[in-house]
Amino acid sequence: AYNPSPIPNTGVPNAIIAPLWRDLNPSAGGTITYYSGSDKFVVTWNGIKNYASPNNPQTFQVILYPNGEIVFQYNSITNDVTTTRGIENADGTKGLPYSTNPSNGTAVKFTPSGSSGTWTEVSYNVSSPHPYTNNYDNTWTITKTGATKMKVYFSSFETEAGYDFVYILDGNNNQVARYDGSKSPFWSAEVSGSTIKIRLVTDYSVTKNGFDITKYAWYGTTLMGLCSFDGGKIFEIKKIITSDYIEYIYNLDEGEIEVYNITGMKIEGSRIKRGNGFINLKDKPNGVYFVIVKGGDFKESFKVYKVK
Repeated sequence: AYNPSPIPNTGVPNAIIAPLWRDLNPSAGGTITYYSGSDKFVVTWNGIKNYASPNNPQTFQVILYPNGEIVFQYNSITNDVTTTRGIENADGTKGLPYSTNPSNGTAVKFTPSGSSGTWTEVSYNVSSPHPYTNNYDNTWTITKTGATKMKVYFSSFETEAGYDFVYILDGNNNQVARYDGSKSPFWSAEVSGSTIKIRLVTDYSVTKNGFDITKYAWYGTTLMGLCSFDGGKIFEIKKIITSDYIEYIYNLDEGEIEVYNITGMKIEGSRIKRGNGFINLKDKPNGVYFVIVKGGDFKESFKVYKVK
């Protein structure tokens, strides 16, 4: 249909899954591909142009899961023409529209009615300094829009038992759990709401390796928030040119990148935009650095070793 109809609508077509119902022109360029596996079915529109505005290619996906969940992912789209988004039943008597214009790097998740919600794991890296310093006090925050409960996974954990503590807090800074000592990998206690905070507080003597978090899990029935586009990450290292320069690719419109030294002191900070960029360590001494990239709800951290 050249002109999209409202959802629901008893007029044909029905039984619709419509991530971006508008007048697109695949013959003008781009590709439409699919992936079929036991865990999901994915259809990707990559660089498909609007019929009326051919200079604006659209890149987006639909992901169908065996449990009935449907995800629309928007990597790069424009909101310059009339569009309908949503799902509809076989006769058009029931449907669920999504009327908000999504921005690049966002997703919409539909969960079958009657579902009590599901836990979804997300790869996400948060690390303390290794080792942490004395008199250290820092809080890391993770937020997932639409979540009703959250928890984090510690892949490594070591603090001075009885003196240096990691606290799990909710979005209102209420303490939910406290951990110390050496532990095997474990999931933290759950917090209620869409925000979980991890706070490390150390005393004046004896340091240990600290912790690494490699993923979090959120519980909910709907989602509208930032996510990795299936087949491409929001932020990834492209190549290390020298120990002074690291090239990266960033796939959101805007964001921020920060660099910290081993003591946790912020030494660099700048705004970044979609595309390739460079982390410049040319004037920095050899050692370990922590890089944090943020954009909307997206946040990722990693370590950089500068050696010569």
